[in-house]
Amino acid sequence: MTWGKGRIVQLTAHATAALAGWLLHHPDWRPDGRGWELPAEAPLFVVLGPPKPARRAITEIALLTRVLRLAQQAGIPAHLRYPYVLRHYWATQQVVGGITPAQLQARGGWRDPRSAQAYFQRHPAATALAAALDLDRETPSAR
Repeated sequence: MTWGKGRIVQLTAHATAALAGWLLHHPDWRPDGRGWELPAEAPLFVVLGPPKPARRAITEIALLTRVLRLAQQAGIPAHLRYPYVLRHYWATQQVVGGITPAQLQARGGWRDPRSAQAYFQRHPAATALAAALDLDRETPSAR
């Protein structure tokens, strides 16, 4: 995916439930008479806790910090707590689950099909690196 280029993906049921749960805590979430809504001008992800103002959008670095903290809490080793490695792990698990190269390219957002295809061909050096980094171990159990 190219920096600054967005794309639309369908949310999983788990992600939808998490988002619905988050919206109930959003400072701008309010009833509109028929249900609940978030004004179009309000950022979706905001910083809630002090000392930062509640309605300020969360920064990219703050989001990264939270992802890294959650990865630590999930028991992911420090050397694997980076967005690139987490994306690599996700793609690898999709391949193990039987996804096709075209499906992986679409879901992963790669513009070049060779980027997705690379997950279906493992170079001997990559195998050795994965073993050294313990990338092929079982995933940590959910807490």
